[in-house]
Amino acid sequence: MGLRPVREHWLEPDRHRDWQLQLKQSLIRSDREKFIADPTTAAAQAGVVRLAELLSSEERIEPTIEACGLATQEDWCIMAREDTWRLRAASVCFPSRWVLSQKLGGTVADIHQSVPKYESDLGGLVESFFDRLDYERVVWRLNWELWDDPRLSQPWTNEQAEVFDSPPATLVPERVFLRVERQTMRRLTDETIAFSIRVHQRPLGDLVKQSGALAHLRSVLLGDGGSVLAAEKLGHLQVPVLEWLAATE
Repeated sequence: MGLRPVREHWLEPDRHRDWQLQLKQSLIRSDREKFIADPTTAAAQAGVVRLAELLSSEERIEPTIEACGLATQEDWCIMAREDTWRLRAASVCFPSRWVLSQKLGGTVADIHQSVPKYESDLGGLVESFFDRLDYERVVWRLNWELWDDPRLSQPWTNEQAEVFDSPPATLVPERVFLRVERQTMRRLTDETIAFSIRVHQRPLGDLVKQSGALAHLRSVLLGDGGSVLAAEKLGHLQVPVLEWLAATE
């Protein structure tokens, strides 16, 4: 699962905050049901109320999942403990190629059905971790993709995604984007957990400016076992991205 404890900052506001919150407002106005799932159980509503309390620092946030989502750059999912853990409320304006209406009410396994080898590698572990997570502990993990579509909001599946012409290797730095999700988990009530998703995105060319970043990506995708991961992560971008990485050594 790759979990780490949150040492200082639970949330990650940055210089993009204002325009990203404006984008969220615009998306919700255009199609609220696509991005907002109001609580479907009393337990989920209690979780939303507690989340609003935790997010209220400078000013009070209304106890709705929509208000929580519009207060932070993070998107929010409320998992509720029933027969197992299920998604019972959410404000997700910047999904990474998944559809909220298809996930609502689903179990952890249902939500991750499209993730390669999820059941064999993590089946049951996430649910067990949620059961054990205490109030004093907040954890985070990262997930990443390489795409040629820079839109923050992608409320569709991979199969529905628009396919662009693969760029030549020379244009990879500006036309391929590293999309990173910082995900956190925090207990809200005895029966609910907040799962946050914060998207960071930048063109691959920016990695050249960061010490060690490009070398790390090269080792992951071109090193031992990298061919399998490259096929999973890159799809039709595999050839130009690998050619560019090899040329930058």
